[in-house]
Amino acid sequence: MTIRCPACRAENTEAICRRCKADLSLLFSLEAERERVMENAKQAMRDGRYDDAYAAAWHAQEIRRGDDAIKLVALASAARGDFAEALRWHQSAHNRDVVRQAPG
Repeated sequence: MTIRCPACRAENTEAICRRCKADLSLLFSLEAERERVMENAKQAMRDGRYDDAYAAAWHAQEIRRGDDAIKLVALASAARGDFAEALRWHQSAHNRDVVRQAPG
């Protein structure tokens, strides 16, 4: 796992920033928790527990918003039969892609 230091923007794989020596241990802990929650969401989807998958994916995107969590929330929403919610999350992921690709 790599985390960008919020102080100096260096990419780090350790809990102490290689450049400015900032303590990044809380960020690494949060990211590890998010990865665990995402795995729980994926397992819930595989098991057909769509409400649990939705809740876990939602929690993961609250920890750190990312395309993986957004897409999983959309998928779980569709699996639960909430197609309007699935469409909103799908559009949210698509809009993030458009913004990322915008020139400038």
